[in-house]
Amino acid sequence: MTSTPAVSSTFQGFSNRPSLDSSINASRDADEQGALTSGHHISLWTDQTPPERKYSSLSSDMATDVVVVGGGITGLSTAYELIQAGKKVIVLEDGLIGSGETGRTSAHLANGLDDRYFNLQSMFGSEGARQAFESHMSAIDRIEEICQRENIQCDFKRVPGYLFHHTPKGRDGYNEDTIQKELKTLEGLGVTGVDKVERCPIPGIDSGLGIVFKNQAQFSPTKYINALARIINGSEGCHVFTQTKVVESKGGDQAYAKSESGHTVHCQHVVLATNAPIQNRITVIDGLSPERTYVIVARIPKNTVEEALYWDTYEPYHYVRITKDDKAPEYDNKWDLMIIGGEDHHVGEKDINFEQRYDRLYKWAKERWPQLGDIVYRWSGQIEEPIDFLAYIGHNPRDKSNVYISTGDSGNGLTHGVIAGRLLTDLILGRSNPYANLYNPSRMRPKSLTNFLSTNIKNTMQYKDWLKQGDVSDIEDIRPCSGAVMVQGFQHMAVYKDSEGCVHRMSAVCPHMQGLVRWNDDEKTWDCPVHGSRFDKLGTCINGPAKSNLAEMPGQDDQGGGKRELVAQEQIAHVSI
Repeated sequence: MTSTPAVSSTFQGFSNRPSLDSSINASRDADEQGALTSGHHISLWTDQTPPERKYSSLSSDMATDVVVVGGGITGLSTAYELIQAGKKVIVLEDGLIGSGETGRTSAHLANGLDDRYFNLQSMFGSEGARQAFESHMSAIDRIEEICQRENIQCDFKRVPGYLFHHTPKGRDGYNEDTIQKELKTLEGLGVTGVDKVERCPIPGIDSGLGIVFKNQAQFSPTKYINALARIINGSEGCHVFTQTKVVESKGGDQAYAKSESGHTVHCQHVVLATNAPIQNRITVIDGLSPERTYVIVARIPKNTVEEALYWDTYEPYHYVRITKDDKAPEYDNKWDLMIIGGEDHHVGEKDINFEQRYDRLYKWAKERWPQLGDIVYRWSGQIEEPIDFLAYIGHNPRDKSNVYISTGDSGNGLTHGVIAGRLLTDLILGRSNPYANLYNPSRMRPKSLTNFLSTNIKNTMQYKDWLKQGDVSDIEDIRPCSGAVMVQGFQHMAVYKDSEGCVHRMSAVCPHMQGLVRWNDDEKTWDCPVHGSRFDKLGTCINGPAKSNLAEMPGQDDQGGGKRELVAQEQIAHVSI
């Protein structure tokens, strides 16, 4: 049996690689002063390319053509496309550029979608499935085109993508049904760039029959969006404002977006480019299931693995890619980095053993690539799974016609974000777009009704927490740097104990739809299992659909008093994708 290297939350013990590990610890220490990202763990991308602090926050009322809420790949792609079309744009970002989910991705650029094309064909018909294939490839092409036009150095590279069965050939459970069915569907769709392979290039196992998707790609997402932000902010009449939390927006003749500080941007159009829709209590939000996904990065001897994207058919699936080690050039001639992800589960799910999630990722990868070395990064990210597999991009349902959303990335947020950039620009300009109907947020497919009902039953069942006792009954049972829900009378409290033993009490009630939050001991956050809102350890909202913080409660330790305000000022994690 293969042993798994220790994966401690502080990343100690990798003395054979001091330069990279010390940089991780330095970033994490800095993150305690002001969050670089929406969780405790620092991702590879955030460590290699920290969010830029060059942009100011909104400090006065302004006017523009289009206000874009969200500074991830969706918001910045939309702003970029609008500027190319001659529009004036203001981007309002809750945190820093790249501090949200774009900085916590594994950075696959693919049209080999994990929900399978035979499912998409069943849901949307052959034409819809074909359009999904084409739109995601078009997004990859667009990123490459922008990189070339703007001379963006973001390690963009075309690579193949391999899909293979999750059980090695020759073992119980292996079969070729899923692969054969997907091949047959793709052949019937008449798409190009897809071939059958008898075995994928995975040395530790015989993968059996697989599919190769040609001309996929990979890049550094933070390098790319930092470059987009600089271009946008440098365009005449356009601005990027960070650390500017939008708490209210409105469409119609007097459209605007208003910040937490009270400043307003008046506009003709509002684009809500956030990971979860912050302006939609029903309709779209009820068609989403929020999921957490896990990523580890490990060293692997250089040039021993084909640079490619790898996906298996497990549910939830595993995903792999290779990247170079930018943070430790002295190792660059010896090591590559393998990025391994998977082990998804519903946000706020009870009794999750986080260490086991990371351990299983390593063991799964080690079996397939026996030369895999030490783990040097780990983190988790948030995915919004739509009930019919594709993102919601377009006019915000039950809203004014000049309010637009993009959400429901379904694990393909990078390409969905670029699709949104072009689609929303076309809608704003009154131009036709071939994919407008496919991604229409108001769509309701009869075949998605079962998924809709199961998603909403699962979300509604989370309210049972109101009938239960808390996690602990005594504050002494809460470890330092940890949290728990406690019940006193009819009050549910989210209680955090910091490293000095100071106790911080907040309401455990999510301000979005009154679900009860649960403590995430991996990322040190409070997560709502109903619709996926997340809050930092002191209750500051870092991920929608909630727009406000957890309410403070009396009885907070005097030594901890006032820390919420300080953290709120420095908390620059964001809700954007």
